[in-house]
Amino acid sequence: MNFTATGRSQVRSVKCCVLFDPKDGAILHMHRVVTMEGAAETPDNLVEERTRQLAKGLGLDVASLELLHVDAKVIQPGMKYTVDRGKRSLIAARVPTEALFPGAATAPGGGARRSAKRRGSRAQR
Repeated sequence: MNFTATGRSQVRSVKCCVLFDPKDGAILHMHRVVTMEGAAETPDNLVEERTRQLAKGLGLDVASLELLHVDAKVIQPGMKYTVDRGKRSLIAARVPTEALFPGAATAPGGGARRSAKRRGSRAQR
């Protein structure tokens, strides 16, 4: 997670909690708390409470889920994570760009291939 600060404010810490299904390790909700320099650190129990509260607001059955604190620095864009239930740690698996951004592999309007077909069809007229 990247932050741009104005003035002298700097990120002091980033705490991250995930709620996961203990049956298969699937992460169903993730919550981060960013603390800036000069602000009081949020206690872990309040981070956990807020994580559950937000997940419940999204319609998740938080009573059936387990919570895990994770290092926010290890979470990278373009990656999907699950929880190794035995080690209680994150497992990363690369997600194809197409799954994250449908249509990203081609330019709007069909990309270069379509344009070449159009040029060829015009030349035949």
